[in-house]
Amino acid sequence: MITILATWLALFLGLVGIGSGAFALLARLPGCGTAGRSDPFRRFWFGCGTTIAAAQLWSLLAPLDAAALTAWLLAAGGGLLLLLPRPWPAVRREWRWRPGTRRLAGWALLAAAGLYLLYLGATWVATPRWSRVYDTDLYHFNILRWMNTYAAVPGLGNLHSRLAHTSGFLVLAALFDNLWWDRATAWLLYGLIVSVASMQWLWTIMSPPEGAGRRPRLFCLLTFPYLARLQTSIHPTLYHDEIAFVVQLVLLLEALRFLPGRLGERASGAERPVVDLPGFMMLTLLGTLCFSIKPSGAVALLFTACVAAGVVAALRWRQRLPLRRVASLAAAAGLVPLLLLAGHAARNVVQTGWLAFPAPLGRVAVDWAMPGEPADDTHAERMQSVRGQYEVIKAWARMPGAADYRKALHGGLAVWLPGWRARSWKGIERHVFYLGLLFWLLHLLGMGRGRADAAAVRGDFALLLLVGANLLFWFHSAPDMRFGRAFFWIWMGAGGSLLFSRPRLPAGLAGLAAGLLAAGALLSMSLPLAPRRPASWRGVGRAGPRRTAAVTIPNGQVPPLTVQVPLKGDRCGDSPLPATPYPLPTLLMREPGRLQSGFRRAR
Repeated sequence: MITILATWLALFLGLVGIGSGAFALLARLPGCGTAGRSDPFRRFWFGCGTTIAAAQLWSLLAPLDAAALTAWLLAAGGGLLLLLPRPWPAVRREWRWRPGTRRLAGWALLAAAGLYLLYLGATWVATPRWSRVYDTDLYHFNILRWMNTYAAVPGLGNLHSRLAHTSGFLVLAALFDNLWWDRATAWLLYGLIVSVASMQWLWTIMSPPEGAGRRPRLFCLLTFPYLARLQTSIHPTLYHDEIAFVVQLVLLLEALRFLPGRLGERASGAERPVVDLPGFMMLTLLGTLCFSIKPSGAVALLFTACVAAGVVAALRWRQRLPLRRVASLAAAAGLVPLLLLAGHAARNVVQTGWLAFPAPLGRVAVDWAMPGEPADDTHAERMQSVRGQYEVIKAWARMPGAADYRKALHGGLAVWLPGWRARSWKGIERHVFYLGLLFWLLHLLGMGRGRADAAAVRGDFALLLLVGANLLFWFHSAPDMRFGRAFFWIWMGAGGSLLFSRPRLPAGLAGLAAGLLAAGALLSMSLPLAPRRPASWRGVGRAGPRRTAAVTIPNGQVPPLTVQVPLKGDRCGDSPLPATPYPLPTLLMREPGRLQSGFRRAR
């Protein structure tokens, strides 16, 4: 457990250092001096996005091996040096904060709660035993092994379609899966991300008004039970749906901070533009990071793109800023997100020949492109074609284990909705949805009765569009609860934070109501809050292979292609390369005998 906590601290500081360095470089752009004024959590998330963007581009040319991690450590150390001139008195002056006795007592209570949650999370993951998470054994471990061993391999999806699923979280895990942490990131990275988010929520709840507004604090209070559930159930895994949800939560937190901004005002002379530049940068980065980690972030990506376009238009035509300064501000906010998207798309093209994989969109004319349609109706051929695997995953989310997946895809709601309701529409998320619906209706009713500021109305409707579209997109694409559980909490938290922050509602009463709702949710979830004895105080688990057998593909190539195939089921674990559960006879190497040359399918 000590190793787990020490590693979390080291990686947190390293990512904060990368974020500090990125903010410092972007602050050098003309008119962007305020970019460097960010708290440690903003620096952490910006460091995550910057690291993933750089690692994706690095992986196109070289493996993410010990040399890549060494370069990252040096860059992180340089970024941390930038924080040395910021002592605590400067932070206090910046916040204009003099905490009283009650505030200090509250901070002490929240600090104790935070330390206890960290301890709980570390005890659950401090075990050498593997938790046997299905998807991690199926393809996550092997993705890391490929990225650690080779640069991006052309046509890797032809070997096993799941190996070509590009995720920023797995890229980050592959970078850290070297040196001291070799084969150990499944025990480390998931817990780090969840723990940082939990600490950020506690920090925001107890922040003074100058550090965090009323709406962000209420949002954190209402959604904290979801993070508490994640924190008390940390386990060894590379599964990243929850990580994408955590980033979505942080995105909503930043949106609640940013959208009330005074973009309609005009800047004059040498005055700085009336825009929260660090908030603008965080908003664009987090929306892109959501999509980079999981395609379920497509709505968040579109939302931030629209907000960014609106902000740039306001800076140019409402604040009447010179075109050069607008371009500079847009570059500060858009450079890292664009690099993140470019690296994501490039890895997709190299590994699959499709721009938008796993969606069947954007085929590129290369010899290693995965087939768009399955050659026959067997499960192996469906899973090894772009449209086939996309439809199987979508159908499984509607009707798990359905013998005929086409019924779930084309049979309409009457076919799959009754079973889905009996299986998924239960538990606390159902009540959270209805509570959020009530919050939104009351807030919209209040907006209709009162005279609200036009900019505030636009911001509130933008938030409603984001949280509502997230739920609709999830329900249409893959309505399994594990793919969308956090969307219900985001829906409720956003609506509740807007309703409880209405000017006529006293702040104390609003905080009390939100606190009671959060406490009720925590009690109803029956979280495992009792600590357990760690299985290991100093050790950490390591990934291992599952039982496989060498199978030679009868494709006529010399030397022949030999792959590792699971003896039971379809999971390869951390098996030697190459490994696949689908040894199809049409699988060919682009250059026989050279794995790094890639794979293609016989036409």
